[in-house]
Amino acid sequence: MKEITVLLPIDDSLGSKLAVEMAQKLTEMVDARFILLTSVDVGTKLTGFTEMDAALLERMESAANALHEKVMKEFPDLNMTSEIVLGTPGVQIQTYIEKNPVDLVIMATQNNSTLSRILIGSVTNYVLHHSTVPVLAIPVKTQENK
Repeated sequence: MKEITVLLPIDDSLGSKLAVEMAQKLTEMVDARFILLTSVDVGTKLTGFTEMDAALLERMESAANALHEKVMKEFPDLNMTSEIVLGTPGVQIQTYIEKNPVDLVIMATQNNSTLSRILIGSVTNYVLHHSTVPVLAIPVKTQENK
């Protein structure tokens, strides 16, 4: 059976955990290699002070690395590698897909309100509309949006 490559864009959210759990279920059906991808979005967080910006970026990258290590430890049976990129998440996910062999993307919808999605958009929505590969979107439901 051919191995497929699955991109798992993650952050530290319930949705990302659900996406990784779905990835684990996928391994019961196919051979898969997973790429954890976290985009550190520094565009709206920079202070304008060089030393503070460098420290903030370093802290955000460190948090992303810790997240990847945590996921890899929690799901040791998954064949995973880790990538951290800088920039807007939707754009960086799409860029990764264009530059690397990816067969499938598994990511979660988030708990954003309708107004929030209209005003700031949705990373999953962006990827769904721009991806050249299939995207499996895992819905995240809470008491507020049931």
